[in-house]
Formats: sequence, structure tokens, C-alpha cells
Amino acid sequence: MNDESLYIGIIVITLVILLLVASVIISIFISNRQRLRQEMKMSQLELIYEKELRNAELEVREQLMSHVSRELHDHVGHTLTYMRLIIENRKLDSPEVAASFKPFEELLDQASGQLRLLSRSMNMDYLSGLTFQDAINEEVDRLSGFTTMDVEYRPGTFKYPNMDKDQMLMSFRIFQELINNTIKHAEATKLTVKSNSPDFLLQVTDNGKGFSLDDTINSGKANGLKNMKKRAALAKLNLTIKSEENKGTTVTLHLA
Repeated sequence: MNDESLYIGIIVITLVILLLVASVIISIFISNRQRLRQEMKMSQLELIYEKELRNAELEVREQLMSHVSRELHDHVGHTLTYMRLIIENRKLDSPEVAASFKPFEELLDQASGQLRLLSRSMNMDYLSGLTFQDAINEEVDRLSGFTTMDVEYRPGTFKYPNMDKDQMLMSFRIFQELINNTIKHAEATKLTVKSNSPDFLLQVTDNGKGFSLDDTINSGKANGLKNMKKRAALAKLNLTIKSEENKGTTVTLHLA
């Protein structure tokens, strides 16, 4: 009988220990679940916060660009118009020298055209009324007016129906930054811009000096490239860069 009581006691103690171990395991499991939920909640809050920061930054940039666009159009545009009136008055006062003003009138026409294109490219409301191809075409026209590069644009007819306003805006800004980098660093004589394929959104190829992508990134001088990739990622786009020294560079922007 004593042995039986001993066995029962051992079994009871074992069960108690097992229950305690199970309780500890369940407590740890519940605690981990709560911690994971808290971490996920914090991550979601951080993502929401970062998104709000990006939206706020984008809104500030849009407002600034629109303001600068209006200032260019209103003040510089009026100045050019005033200069044109002065020339016209001089031509009326002295008809015999009217022909000598023709070069100045041509320069004013070019300046007015470039100002109009620049003002449009900086105006977010203007971009919202264009297709992606039209917006790129306007920027190519502006580029052709002040660079010695031979610029060719192949727009095609594909309309990118799933592209939203934010993606269009970010793509346009990536294109502008890419062009600026090409002008500054590529030493190119020819630039080809394509946006005519369902396989890619935009492709820009130059015949410049090219560069080693890995070396450039490792050198810490790739802020422009990193910024373009960051903007593409924010807009859920893929940006690929292919470049070889002395063979030029091709940058392709894909819809993800």
C-alpha cells in the first residue's frame, strides 16, 4: 500500500511539474505573440509615419515647384515681353535700323519658348493634364533647346493605363534627374529616349563615356543614382542601370 501511495505521489508530482512546464511554455508563447503583435503594430506605425513624411515632403516640393513656375512665368515672362515692346518701339522710331534688331528678336523668341517649357515642366498641375509621353516630349523639347547633344525621342503609342498620378510624377522627376546627370557627367553627343513599349516605362541611352557602376557606388559619389533608385522604389517602379566605360549608359524604368 505504501508503494502504491508512493507511485501515486510520483505521478501527481510529475503531472504538477508537467503542468507548470506547460504553463511556462504557454506563457512564453503568449508573451511572444503579444511582443510580435506589438512589433508589427510599431512597424506599421513607422511605415505610416514614413509615408506621411514622404507625402508631406512631396507636397512641399510640389508647392515650391509650382511657386517657382509661376514666378518664372509672371516675372521673367513679363520682362521678356517688355524687352520685345522696347524693340518694337525702336523699330518704329528708326525704321532704317529695324533689320538690325532681328537677331535680338530671334533670341527673345528662343528665350520665351524655353521659359514656357521650363515653367510647364515645373508645374505639377500642368503635368496632371498630360499623358506620360506628352510630358516627356515637352521635356525633350526643352532639353533640345539648350544642349548640343543630338536628342531623339521615340514615344510610341502605349498609354500605360495602370500608371497613377504619383507614379507619373515620380517617373518624370527621375527622368529630369537622369538628364541632368547625363549633361553633367556623360560627355555624350547623342541621347535616345524611348517610352514606346509595354515592357518598360522609360529607357534613356547615351553614347557617353560610361562608368563602372560598382566603383561609382563604392566611391560614395553615387548620390544621384541612389536618389533615383529610392524614388523609383517609393513609386513601386524598378530602375536598372547598365553602363560600360567608353560605351555609354542605358537606364531603364519598369513598372513593377
